[in-house]
Amino acid sequence: MKDTATGDPQRSPDVTIPFGLRWRLSLMMFLQYAILGAWSPILAIHLDELGIDGRGIGLIYSTIAFASMVAPFIAGQIADRYFATERYMALVHLLGAGLLFYAAALTAFWPLFVVMLLYCTLYTPTGALTNSLAFAHLTDPQKSFGSIRLWGTIGWVAVGWIFGMWLGSLDSFLEHFFPACAESVARWRAVFGQPSMRNCLHLAGGLSIALGLFSLGLPHTPPTKTAEKPWAFLEAVKLMRHRDFAVLAIVTFFIATELAFYYQLTSLFFKEGIGIPPAWVSPVMTIGQVAEVLVLAALPLSLMHLGMRATIALGIAAWPVRYVIFAIGRPRWLVLASQSLHGICYTFFVVASQIYVNSVATRDIRASAQNLLAFLYMGIGKLVGNIFAGKMDVYFRRDFRKIFLLPALITMVFLGVFLAGFRGKEAEAAESAQEDEAAGS
Repeated sequence: MKDTATGDPQRSPDVTIPFGLRWRLSLMMFLQYAILGAWSPILAIHLDELGIDGRGIGLIYSTIAFASMVAPFIAGQIADRYFATERYMALVHLLGAGLLFYAAALTAFWPLFVVMLLYCTLYTPTGALTNSLAFAHLTDPQKSFGSIRLWGTIGWVAVGWIFGMWLGSLDSFLEHFFPACAESVARWRAVFGQPSMRNCLHLAGGLSIALGLFSLGLPHTPPTKTAEKPWAFLEAVKLMRHRDFAVLAIVTFFIATELAFYYQLTSLFFKEGIGIPPAWVSPVMTIGQVAEVLVLAALPLSLMHLGMRATIALGIAAWPVRYVIFAIGRPRWLVLASQSLHGICYTFFVVASQIYVNSVATRDIRASAQNLLAFLYMGIGKLVGNIFAGKMDVYFRRDFRKIFLLPALITMVFLGVFLAGFRGKEAEAAESAQEDEAAGS
């Protein structure tokens, strides 16, 4: 019997991952996404408090997109050809920590923009590199990657609640039920000063140091020095010759333009649009990641029984539903509950797409192929989206009803494009890629 997601004979789930490998890959994912989760969901509130307008917020958020347009190809090339992945990650996370601490001390737009651009140039490629490193050491990624990747989501959730607690969201609860813990938090505040939104950058910097040091103990993942095709990213671009890959790439770009509305404006929407206290914004935004943990556990079953095409389509479909609920803006419980759709959006679209790319790319270009997807998703697509979302924020004068109807419409259109163009024949694409590799050798 063949697997409906890949066309390959079904194999039993990979339950033989050595414990040492499992915990190292899991902790890698935990720290990788805890870093981004510390600042990305709520930095807009800090920037707004500094007096930076919607256009400026959009440009600062677009630094990760600017970086994604260049850095991933360089990093993918280095990891695929010249430099062990784990050593590269150690270097860039330690350097990035210094930039995050520096950014926390800045208050003007242009210095913040430049420092965040430098930081994101270092950080952005590491997301795809953690994927390629994990894929390199898992014997059956389709069955076992989800259980490793979900620790990234747990890291995002944990750091959101830790930061919310630091800001005071749980002070009354701790004082009543856990007075010793409340006293410890108070002592930490006495050492580091009164909590503020800028502390999200300090927290991210500390986590970057931790991951930089931990990366030195990750499984050794050397480059493929014997590859006959020296420019890995050019070989990755050739995957666009396959119809399914090309359709997925196009849809990924347009979906990414609308994802910017979520990351850039949701924290402001929760604070101003539905009246969530600032200390609770970070914990509330983790609802999507809590749901993501559950959906990640279901991803292998979805790929096995529904196939790659239906799984990705479900991920895309969750986007317009969430945006429509945001546009309506009430009742509050429904708006907050709709955050759980982010788990479906991210897992069934982004993570499933990463697994798809791994299945169609040959071994010596997988890091670059993952970074090509990152270029479209976190790079050019998100860049356009950040600028567009920032302009819409100013144009509609923070009227969230009008703002969120735009991404709802656009994501619905590209759900149709995906269903019309993506055939789900990954096995054929993989076989064709292998034939191309054989022909070129």
